[in-house]
Amino acid sequence: KIMEKYRAERQALMPAGGMMQGPPDDSTRAKMMEMMTKSRAEYRAILTADQQKVFDKNVAEMKERMEQRQKQQH
Repeated sequence: KIMEKYRAERQALMPAGGMMQGPPDDSTRAKMMEMMTKSRAEYRAILTADQQKVFDKNVAEMKERMEQRQKQQH
């Protein structure tokens, strides 16, 4: 249900056809990050304390991988 809730918002950020051509602009990127933050909070809220620990670890690892990719691109 959480994924469904944010699907329409994500699609609204995409140009016609539903696919992005190239990287998003700063405004679109900021909106996407805001949606991601909100959806993660909703996912986290339904987890048990033990599951939240694993979720937080996975999110931290994903952020680290994204930062590494960005450093490699620059």
